Amino acid sequence: MTTEQDIRPFRIEIPQARIDRLHARLADTLWPDELPGVGWDKGMPVSYLKPLAEYWRTGYDWRAAEARLNELPQFVTEIDGEQVHFLHVRSPEPDALPLVLSHGWPATFVEFLDVLGPLSDPRAHGGDPADAFHLVVPSLPGFAFSGVGSKVGEGSTEHYAQVVAKLMARLGYDRYGAQGGDAGYFVSTELGRIATDHVVGIHVNGPITIPSWDAESWGGEGGESSEGGAQSWGPAEGGESAAAGGAQSTSGAEGGAESWSGTEGVGSASGASGGVGTQSRGAAAVGDQLPADGTRAGSAGDAGGRGSAQSGGEGGDQSWGGDGGAGRDVSAESSGAAESGDQSWGGAESGGQSGYSPEDQAKLEKLTGEESFTRFGYAMVQAGRPQTLAIGMHDSPAGMLAWIVDMFQRWTNPAIELPEDAVDRDALLTNVSLYWFTGTFASSIRLYGEGEAWGGAAKNSGVPTAAAIFPGDLSIRKIAEEQHNIVRWTEFDRGGHFAAMEAPDLLTEDVRAFFRTLR
Repeated sequence: MTTEQDIRPFRIEIPQARIDRLHARLADTLWPDELPGVGWDKGMPVSYLKPLAEYWRTGYDWRAAEARLNELPQFVTEIDGEQVHFLHVRSPEPDALPLVLSHGWPATFVEFLDVLGPLSDPRAHGGDPADAFHLVVPSLPGFAFSGVGSKVGEGSTEHYAQVVAKLMARLGYDRYGAQGGDAGYFVSTELGRIATDHVVGIHVNGPITIPSWDAESWGGEGGESSEGGAQSWGPAEGGESAAAGGAQSTSGAEGGAESWSGTEGVGSASGASGGVGTQSRGAAAVGDQLPADGTRAGSAGDAGGRGSAQSGGEGGDQSWGGDGGAGRDVSAESSGAAESGDQSWGGAESGGQSGYSPEDQAKLEKLTGEESFTRFGYAMVQAGRPQTLAIGMHDSPAGMLAWIVDMFQRWTNPAIELPEDAVDRDALLTNVSLYWFTGTFASSIRLYGEGEAWGGAAKNSGVPTAAAIFPGDLSIRKIAEEQHNIVRWTEFDRGGHFAAMEAPDLLTEDVRAFFRTLR
């Protein structure tokens, strides 16, 4: 007999019939026409997707990926009536600091595979054993093998943080750090706020900095200001979200370990997909930042822009990383605007925002200007019509592949055109395969329409926070410092939004350096 407090070993065992069915569905894909000569400007090119889908069907080896994942110490437990899956990698160093790593969307725990060894066992990877961590890597609720409740709000990053806090307490960790990017950024900062006495420090990559402008300083049309002065974008009022079919099933494995095999249908992890209903949420997109008023205009641009230097306040330069992509710690440099202090973003028509450097004004333009609709259209759909989108994603593996890989192409290092040149192709397909085999696309996108994180800034925990900024990130230091206790700010010239996959060495060293003073 098991109880909710039990922690049980876990193995992944996808039935061969599910793999065969995936291959058959890929072979039967009906391909649409596409406009010639537009490349990625209109989304995923069919000419790119076809060979990738064929490789997923005939070249990619799920069983090899499954075996590698099963080499990791995986566990499940029950929290708030739902299964929570997590990795628990204990360091051989007795004085290691516990650290919880929270993934984003459309990632999974696979995002962190390349940093597990260096962070948990630095001695074996040429590092200082004093920098070791005990690692906890949860599958956030509704992702992979973790369930999520069917009530609106249980798919929010606020709820995710509560689940993570309970998990860390159950593991016996009273003092620990938190790290995350994308949705993991919101989970980590919220975790610091609700568990301030336990979280010693927060490290985030690509913090999602949402301007908290009131109605007067924002001169645009529409969009009433939300609580705290921040405008929020969200779907129109509607009904409660409907549940989706499908459920997880578990079967015993050798040695008492549980294995996950899935069901023949493709359903959500909890049997519910959730939705938005009447909540007016969704101001920021996971992976990018959403315009505060849902502005529509223009064509797609680059993934976030880069430069050889970012001008700081009062003549201080904030530069990208040096040799080999090593980041420059610019924590002590000013994040203010130019010396005159009267530069504004947006011009007379929008009312403008003073105090931003030219580089930050350019980032704000990307967040709210001509590119905003094409940049954030996916998030509007995922927040406003998640159930409609989920029907297509759960029925078509090629469709799901296109949707997820398109995000990787847009958010990885903007200097690299193809996603498999930024992240390992098999790792990318392992990530997509987990969404397909577990049927969790619908439940994973609930975070876009539920909770308060997407309607404004992340709530300040007061916990010491470090930010690692990679190419393509639209993070604005001035806003981050207003919203968090930023004590370290490092900028890199290599890597991208999926930092743990694109530049695991840089992320590892920055995490080590930050927590070195907090142990």
